[in-house]
Amino acid sequence: LSPVCLGSLRRAASINAEYMGPMRKEFSGRSWESNQREVKTESTSNSSTLFRISEVNEKFDLCSTYPRYLIVPNLAGDDLLRKVAEHRSKGRIPAIVWVSKKDRGVHISRCAQPGRGILDTVSESDIIYVDLLRRSNTSCSSPQLVIVDCRPRVNAEVNKLKGKGFENIAKYKERFFQFFDIHNIHKTRDSLTAVKKMMFHPQDDGWYAKLDNTSWIIYMRSILSCAAQVVNIISQKKSVMIHCSDGWDRTSQVSALSQLLLDKYYRSCKGFLVLLRKSGCGLVI
Repeated sequence: LSPVCLGSLRRAASINAEYMGPMRKEFSGRSWESNQREVKTESTSNSSTLFRISEVNEKFDLCSTYPRYLIVPNLAGDDLLRKVAEHRSKGRIPAIVWVSKKDRGVHISRCAQPGRGILDTVSESDIIYVDLLRRSNTSCSSPQLVIVDCRPRVNAEVNKLKGKGFENIAKYKERFFQFFDIHNIHKTRDSLTAVKKMMFHPQDDGWYAKLDNTSWIIYMRSILSCAAQVVNIISQKKSVMIHCSDGWDRTSQVSALSQLLLDKYYRSCKGFLVLLRKSGCGLVI
């Protein structure tokens, strides 16, 4: 290894030793209690009457891939959450992951696709809950919620044949909907594998053309573009609900990147570890 690489490894090891020890203690004990404290701190700093911590999933019977404690609108009772879980893929209801400290009630939530299907199934409970998310934004007189579907539209349409799909926006009040062409984890993984193989032959002729053929840059651009759009929407005092099919991989990436761009805390060493733990483990990729 070159001196530059060795120096980088030493710095990384130093950061790991300094922060991972305390972080292990912070995240020990009750699974995600400390992680929820991070969100609770955000949500109660200027929105104490708008959100609450629900223990409806304390035994993981609502959703096995969600943490025990979920941040939800204060008016959303646990019975409502259970009904919403029946309509969302794998029970992954819209859970709040970030709350603005500047604009009261503006937030980011993430979830899985609804069970709409080709019969255009409607869940009144889901409509009520999503409206509660919208109304939690009290920074303006006419709050709006933007639903960001990370998938290409054609993929979402195919999911309707499987009894899933995307929200019928005509059924929801003051909602806007945007699709983004972020491909699934399988295509991204194949692209990354191709890039790794190229790293072993950096002197090959046509290296940049081969890199272009992996589609890696296109995939990364689409994820970054989606995160930037989320930040832009938040800057307009609108809340955002992010999902893809099951609410992992693409949803985790866009949600985490958006928080990284919005909140300087997550750009610190400790905050970055908290963000990875919250986005990649707490709400399971």
